[in-house]
Amino acid sequence: MKKRIEKSNEQAAKDRNKYPIQEQATQTELWEFVPCNCEDSCTCKLLGCTGHWKLKKNVQFEDFMFGFLRMFVDRCEHLNLITAIDAEDPSNLRLDRVKGAYTVLLKLKREEWQLLSAKCADYNKTIFCDDWIDSYFQEKFESFKINESVYFAKQFCILLPDICVPYDTKSRDKITMHLKIPRNSDYFEFLSKVRSTFISAFKKQDIRLPVIRAFDAPIKDLDPRLISLRQPNRNYGEDCVPVKGQISLVLDKCYYMPTGAS
Repeated sequence: MKKRIEKSNEQAAKDRNKYPIQEQATQTELWEFVPCNCEDSCTCKLLGCTGHWKLKKNVQFEDFMFGFLRMFVDRCEHLNLITAIDAEDPSNLRLDRVKGAYTVLLKLKREEWQLLSAKCADYNKTIFCDDWIDSYFQEKFESFKINESVYFAKQFCILLPDICVPYDTKSRDKITMHLKIPRNSDYFEFLSKVRSTFISAFKKQDIRLPVIRAFDAPIKDLDPRLISLRQPNRNYGEDCVPVKGQISLVLDKCYYMPTGAS
């Protein structure tokens, strides 16, 4: 896992989007690391858990959108997407994948943001907790299939960074093939299989969660000029130094490899 994640980050850092840098910027703006309040018998505690990443309270939709764009959308399309969302008009969008991001973002803006963001900010769980999912989020995850737009999963990666695993089309294919997940599974079925497989592996190898988090190491001497959609009055040079990686990104990078890498 460690070598795989290092290779993924190394290749992604060469991409024009500099995604590892964008991840760290988004962490600074949108997420907080809070103490684990689970019972001692919880699976996460048995795996050495000390704390969880979660969405900060009172995050505004625009701030979420900027984090979503910098992490998951080519920077050349940022302005087009922001313009389309503001106008609620996708006519300036040419690429299907960008239209997929637009659909997800517009629905959040129109229908769900206040309630969904509040519930996520109050939800202190990881995918490895025994009570990792409640009925509200299970219904959300069952509402879409993993063979639909990848952006359905990506939105929840930001909303629930220690629970929801993102994927692109290639990493999704690798995950489903490796873990024998049917391609027509819904997202809850997908996460359930990812969860059980990794728990079994960690227990078998006696690997602790703090060790797993550390596999996604921060970038040293981060250059804030490379951050897309930078927010004013934020010192990214000092703030953008994560000590612990989000479970969602750690698990995804076991399979995600940017173009040009094998």
